[in-house]
Amino acid sequence: MSNTNVDYNKRLEVFKEIYPQILEMSLAEKSPFGEFKKLLEQFGNDNIIRNDTQFQSLAQALVSVGQTIVAQSQNTALQMILGGDENIVNQANINLTNAQIETEKANANLVKRQTAQIDDELELKEQSVNIDKSLSIEKEKLLQAQTETEKAKPALIARQTSQIDDNLRIEAAKVTQSVQFGYCTGGLDIPQEIMKLVKEKIKNIEKSS
Repeated sequence: MSNTNVDYNKRLEVFKEIYPQILEMSLAEKSPFGEFKKLLEQFGNDNIIRNDTQFQSLAQALVSVGQTIVAQSQNTALQMILGGDENIVNQANINLTNAQIETEKANANLVKRQTAQIDDELELKEQSVNIDKSLSIEKEKLLQAQTETEKAKPALIARQTSQIDDNLRIEAAKVTQSVQFGYCTGGLDIPQEIMKLVKEKIKNIEKSS
């Protein structure tokens, strides 16, 4: 799968810059090619090459070595460029991995915060339920007290009414006795109606008690 983001012009410029330097170093005096070339020159100076066959053979070897060096230089330059690309890719992968790790950490922290929030909400809900339960119990107690109060009211009213009746009968008896006493003190005969009334009042007091 081709990468449309690759800048081939930039690669070409880099290759043009690297390749001549590598080739120059490969053909330098201290390089294997340079040593081989120096050896051929020494053969010529020392008259070791005595015929055309030897000369062509050594010349062909020099050309072969030169071609090999050129090819190796090109390959070395390409490998350096591709190695640079590989380093970029590796760094990009490292950055991607780090970003994924940070994302996972952020997700973990988010889940932790959400869990804590859920726990807080559950705790608040539980507190609310307990408060509602307590209010319900207190309302039930209040309603029960009100019911008991309502039940007790008739008996209380009856006792108060009975007490008022008793007080009225007692007061009536006192008044009647006072009248009777007045008659007695004045030396008068007590009328039968008053005697009858006194007896009735006394009987009423005895019945109520």
